[in-house]
Amino acid sequence: MKLNSLSLAFLVLLAVAVELSAQQPDTNATGTTAPGLDPQLNLVPKRQAKTGATKIGALPTNAFGFVPLPVQSGASNSMPDSTNQTSMNLFDKLTEMANRGDATAEYGLGLEYFIGKSLTHDNAEAAKWFRKAADQGNAHAQYELALMYDNGRGVPQDYGKASQWYRKAAEQGDASAQVNLGILYHNGQGVPQDYAEASKWYRKAAEQGDPDAQVGLGSFYENENGPANDYVEAAKWYRKAADQGYAAAQFNLGLMYSNGQGLPKDNVEAAKWYRQAAEQGDAQAQFNLGILYEKGNGVAKDLVEAVKWYRKASEQGDPAAQSRLGLAYFTGSGVPEDDVEAVKWLRKAADQGYAYAQFSLGGMYNFGWGVTRDDVEAYKWYNLAAAQNYTSAIENRAKISGSMTPSQIAEGQRLSREFVPRKGGGALDRDEPPP
Repeated sequence: MKLNSLSLAFLVLLAVAVELSAQQPDTNATGTTAPGLDPQLNLVPKRQAKTGATKIGALPTNAFGFVPLPVQSGASNSMPDSTNQTSMNLFDKLTEMANRGDATAEYGLGLEYFIGKSLTHDNAEAAKWFRKAADQGNAHAQYELALMYDNGRGVPQDYGKASQWYRKAAEQGDASAQVNLGILYHNGQGVPQDYAEASKWYRKAAEQGDPDAQVGLGSFYENENGPANDYVEAAKWYRKAADQGYAAAQFNLGLMYSNGQGLPKDNVEAAKWYRQAAEQGDAQAQFNLGILYEKGNGVAKDLVEAVKWYRKASEQGDPAAQSRLGLAYFTGSGVPEDDVEAVKWLRKAADQGYAYAQFSLGGMYNFGWGVTRDDVEAYKWYNLAAAQNYTSAIENRAKISGSMTPSQIAEGQRLSREFVPRKGGGALDRDEPPP
């Protein structure tokens, strides 16, 4: 947690705490292509939206928010009696200073209640002390209080009040507050939606080196709501954040290299940045890196390596990767052919509402691959994909309908109507592959 100033008494208190802590192909046998799966699927990577999604929260890692607490390893807030007594003396001093109106102590005590490691976690009490410090102009407390209003912790959720406190901290130069105020303007939460204002606050934080703001500003330049739809400027800000190790920026920079937007098209560079983000656990970067290995673009073609990255993304719930992993098992590409395993991964994506997987799962039921053949189930999945204008699903639904009774079709339609995606709409944020 950043601090601009500390009272002399508080510095002494921290020094004591530091000293204490130091003790511590979908082809059949005849070679003809059967309706249901597209083994030559060419997925188009899509950018993940990072702007205006999740606001930054405080990440204090210790009791005072500044130095490690003398807590025994492996114990839950338990300390030796002597250490515990000394720590309580420190808290007594901190509380005494806070009660005397020391803004930094008020802020520190608020953090103690918020973290709940050495004091009982109490959001309402944390908000009380943050407010006392915020009213005295402490920017960190203003930011924390804004977050509590933003998230409805310890106080009723109120985006208007959140914006007021973010603004007070932002005007003092707090970069995180500037980012979050920008997000509120981006989303129209507590303030009128205003992309110019959002961009303004992102820029202030970005110029301080804040990677969240740099990604947000890059997104504004890249997308239609931005100040000039300038890919070169977007790439510039993504690179600044990417160079700080920020996974979302690394992914976005890789995609700009993949698409030749604002940068020369370069799959080798794309693979480099995807890998850096993928190794940090970014699911879409893992998926895109898998695509490059499957196609041999920017890296040597390696289906086993492709499957490795698809699996990593799949295990995080990425529906495009799950579909691709299912297809790999169906065709025996990079893994032994296994229709049952193919159905397993296709179902995971289909259950999220991903049209290609729904179409493919329909094909598995249509032909009895990895499951018992079931025309009603096939119809259901074709119908769901067709509702998303998936061309091959529309065609296959028409074909299978010709061999079904009216009651079977009615049952398939009923199952389609009752289907509820497991993830509300998130699976549909990316384009489905072409038929």
